Amino acid sequence: MSFSFSVSAETPGSENKNIEDERFSEQRALQALAVIKESLQSFKLIVVKSENEEPIILKNFQHTDWEMQNIGIPNSLMTIEGVIRKQKYMISKLEYELESMKNSASKKRSEELEKQLHIDQDNYNKYLDSIILAD
Repeated sequence: MSFSFSVSAETPGSENKNIEDERFSEQRALQALAVIKESLQSFKLIVVKSENEEPIILKNFQHTDWEMQNIGIPNSLMTIEGVIRKQKYMISKLEYELESMKNSASKKRSEELEKQLHIDQDNYNKYLDSIILAD
């Protein structure tokens, strides 16, 4: 499995929006999990062979090349973390909007949800600003 990723910056800030739309989708998270599972399976096979003192030829195992070790797997981990942070933010946003729509919503609960929404949004935005994905 390999990843290709491109970002087209049309306006300031659009790079993060493209990353969010393309990288942090459910499908990309599932692909990232598959890469990590396959990598761990390869690692397990390498360990078994080394325990049996068999010669190990890394190119015979999935995800042992430089590109996957230094780009593919780290990007997979960032994708999974990004999806989790995005989902947390979206849940907070929906909870806040739902509570705001209720006629019987207490002001205190609304304020708590709004505060949590801003915390989750800030955490997600800080994450988007902190990542550097390799192509």
